[in-house]
Amino acid sequence: MKQLLFIIITCMFVFKAYAVSISTKCTSESGRSEYTLNLDTNARDGMIRYKFMEQDVFYKVIIAKVESGIVEGMAVFEKSNTGEDKGNSFLFKYDLNNNVFEELNIIAKCD
Repeated sequence: MKQLLFIIITCMFVFKAYAVSISTKCTSESGRSEYTLNLDTNARDGMIRYKFMEQDVFYKVIIAKVESGIVEGMAVFEKSNTGEDKGNSFLFKYDLNNNVFEELNIIAKCD
């Protein structure tokens, strides 16, 4: 029984070791959209700062899935530095292996 408990506790720590904290800046192919990602795969949350033309908006992140180097989640409007009082939520995908961020039809390469 003690051996089984030891194995379970060890597995818990092994899985936590794969948690990743991500901080990167991503720019769309057109160069007009910029995303600053701060994601915590362990807590399954984070923030995305989105800049487009004169907009500077912050989105709270809820991470739904982390699998095979792909982080998927939803971004929900949090606040704005440029006067917006609401924004559209969006689904996103961040590929750790290729360092690419995607939302809707926008693909952004990351640092």
